[in-house]
Order: sequence, then structure tokens, then C-alpha cells
Amino acid sequence: MSVSFREEDVDLMRLPEDSRDIESQAFVDAVFALYQEPYEGMEGSFSCSYTEGLFEISWTPLGDPGTELMQVRELLEDGRHEEAIPLLEQLLEREPDNLEALHVLTMVLSGYRLLN
Repeated sequence: MSVSFREEDVDLMRLPEDSRDIESQAFVDAVFALYQEPYEGMEGSFSCSYTEGLFEISWTPLGDPGTELMQVRELLEDGRHEEAIPLLEQLLEREPDNLEALHVLTMVLSGYRLLN
């Protein structure tokens, strides 16, 4: 899930009083905190960015194929193939049509090294 919005679209009443000046870093920090709060304690990946008046908020829950494949790639880059293989197999049990996971598993089992 991801969403983007302009700074002028932020409901200032939802922010602490000392964070309502859109020209301040406190404003940006308060918006990030506001959007991150619902995901606290949940497993997954949350990211925020702010550039030229535009906020980009993204959440990927753990168990999402993109997150799992990122974890697999990190394991493979570290040479930890034996840990990556079961993760790929579990992902494919849930999603047998996941072509990327199938390709990566085939390559790993065939002895190929993946490049960044």
C-alpha cells in the first residue's frame, strides 16, 4: 500500500500545535509520525519520504511477496543459500504462480549466484 499527497492536503488539526508550520521540520516529522502510528507493532516495512512539498508513504506487510523476496535476496547476497531456499519454497506453496520466486529458487538450486 502506498499513498502520496501534497503538504497542503494535511489536516493540521491532527498535528500537535507546535508542528503546524508547514515550513518546519517539526511539521514533516509530525506527519511521518501520524502516518506511521497505525503500523506500530505490526511486522512489515514502513517508509516515508518528503520532497518538494510531496509526501510519499508506503507500507508493505511482512508476508507480502515483495518483502519476502527482498529478505531472500539479502540472504543470497550474504551467501546464506540454505536459509533462503525454505523461504522461497514456503512462498511458492502459498503462491505457486509467483514467477520471480520460482525463477530465483530454480537459479539457486542450479548453483547460480544472483547479482544485484
